[in-house]
Amino acid sequence: MKKVILISLEAFALIWLGACVAAEKAQVTSDTKPAINEEKPIAKRNPQSMDRKQQIEHAVAALASWKSVAEENIQVVETRSITWRSGALGCPKKGMNYTLALVPGRLIVLRVDDKSYRYHSDLEGAPFFCPDGRSESSKINPVDL
Repeated sequence: MKKVILISLEAFALIWLGACVAAEKAQVTSDTKPAINEEKPIAKRNPQSMDRKQQIEHAVAALASWKSVAEENIQVVETRSITWRSGALGCPKKGMNYTLALVPGRLIVLRVDDKSYRYHSDLEGAPFFCPDGRSESSKINPVDL
């Protein structure tokens, strides 16, 4: 009988000590681990909204920088409001998934040396270049706003 009580007390002591150590580790971990948003701030896709004129200026500046040409040598061929058929904004990347919702946006077509470049955006975001092979704007009849 004394052996059973002794074994029971030893088992209780081991469990109690194990719980104390686990609680101490949990406290150290929670004190030293930063909160979720303190570690890395969430980047916003569009920190500033742009109007139509700013979007055109942004696209022209981006193309001028990319092609190393003066902004004066870039012709704005077309700019229009458009309703994209998904969150891909008319420029889906292979293997990516997008929201299937109508998204109001803009299409800006620029030309340098007889070559056209399509820039896509939502209504307020920065436009981005969309290569001809990916651009849905040349394949669909978009809904004008």
